[in-house]
Amino acid sequence: MMTMVRADTYPRPSTLVPWVVTVAQFAYAIWFGVCVWLALDATAHVFGHVAPRPADWQNEAAVAGRLGGFASWIGFTAFLEPLVTAASIFTTAGLLFHRGTHRSRLLLWCLVASGVMMIATLVMYGTTPAGVAMSWLLDPG
Repeated sequence: MMTMVRADTYPRPSTLVPWVVTVAQFAYAIWFGVCVWLALDATAHVFGHVAPRPADWQNEAAVAGRLGGFASWIGFTAFLEPLVTAASIFTTAGLLFHRGTHRSRLLLWCLVASGVMMIATLVMYGTTPAGVAMSWLLDPG
């Protein structure tokens, strides 16, 4: 026996995945901001200035000592930053073509905003003293 289904009752695409990606990107950007703040605070406390100078490389272990247990987490975040940002940008670009994303204007703008924040974390990591201070924690030997 065949069951007739109306043509306009197709399943609507889910918006769960785009929302999860958006929230994860915002959470990572906030975590990255906390890591930047901690690294710059430790650098300022140890050296007396925020921007690390080439002469400060000899005392990079002091920055890790100031941070205690957070040093390994910040170093891990610094290590994964380019990979996480690249994956995030490609995921955001892919989700912008997802039908479910365009059903909600709020979701669309939040997804774009979180993608822009991820690009900003990469720019901040690569071009500011924060990136240098965080990268010191990769090898505080």
